[in-house]
Amino acid sequence: MKKLLLAILIVCVFVLPVFAEEYKTPRISDKDIIDFIEKVGVQVRIPVKQVYRPLSFYKFEEGVKLTDEEFRLLNEDEKVWYEQGYMVKYGEWIGDDKDEEDQLVETAIYGTGTIIYSAELPEALQSQDEGLYCETLVLTNYHVVQPLVDRLNLGTKREPLNVYEEKDYRTSVDPPKVEIIAGSRPISQKYSFLVDKEGNEIKIWMASVNKASIKINVDQYYDIEATCVGYDKGLDVGILRIKNVAFQPYATFRQTECQVGEKVWIRHAPLALAFSTDRGYINQTHLDLGIDNDGLGWMDQVKIDIPSAPGSSGSGIFDENGYYIALFHGGLIHQTGTGYAFIEGGHLAHEGTSVAQWLNWRGFSYIFLEPLYKDHDEIVKWYSHE
Repeated sequence: MKKLLLAILIVCVFVLPVFAEEYKTPRISDKDIIDFIEKVGVQVRIPVKQVYRPLSFYKFEEGVKLTDEEFRLLNEDEKVWYEQGYMVKYGEWIGDDKDEEDQLVETAIYGTGTIIYSAELPEALQSQDEGLYCETLVLTNYHVVQPLVDRLNLGTKREPLNVYEEKDYRTSVDPPKVEIIAGSRPISQKYSFLVDKEGNEIKIWMASVNKASIKINVDQYYDIEATCVGYDKGLDVGILRIKNVAFQPYATFRQTECQVGEKVWIRHAPLALAFSTDRGYINQTHLDLGIDNDGLGWMDQVKIDIPSAPGSSGSGIFDENGYYIALFHGGLIHQTGTGYAFIEGGHLAHEGTSVAQWLNWRGFSYIFLEPLYKDHDEIVKWYSHE
């Protein structure tokens, strides 16, 4: 009996101190990850003004046909409508008259981006003539910066964009897109143009001149302007430069591919509202969904179970260590409305290693020479148990 009591006493002496040891709160938590990616995630805004006109269709009288010369003068849309048995009557342009500035529809193209570099440039890349010595680079989608580089994207007075009713839209997931049902007729037409800070039309359509507005936090009261210095439509990648700004927090690419089942984070501004930081999981990689008719690629996609909405375009996907692993691209579309599409539970992104390879070949290889940002370095050291 005494031996049994002695054994119990010895066990208690060695075990109780372990149970009684104070629990140490980890130095790194989800909050640390969130704080870091909130510092590198930005909102991209391209201000435009919109001009529009209503359309009215009517059937021409039975037996009355256009002559060959009259048909030749029709534009491509009018020829299609004519073959359907309709002629069109155009309303007046609203906002086209400079005396009707109050009738212009002020709007903007919104997206999201991630700071991937913010430092002094290598000496060989500095330019005294351009006054360029350091820079901050923001990674986003091509379709976010497209208005800066492709005027036809916004339409023109000679070639306006058609606007349809909700019932005339059809969605597909292979590739994910919204298309107009054949035979549908638009209810109006519109075109937009870039404007400066004073609201005046920008005549020159050059990426190196036209500016996008960058917002780094909700309460920002000052303007940050960036220009497009690189893009690729097939990969849906766009690069914005903020000239002579450095030493801001920046993200670093991971050198390995995304893995099915790993937990990820996203920093985005859905519906152009306040920033949102959300978490989810990767549930598919190397997903090939083809190429749009306009050349936008949907190959080798990463699928994530995080919902998104218009305004999320260009956002960064981060792993648990804070590394940048994918660039948001689009989504599996389930519900559409007039001029918009909600994406429910199907978030698609380009693999980060593919984007990094593109950056390397496009002359941005110097960004990979920078060490981890200090906050990111602390996160990585903790998770690697250094």
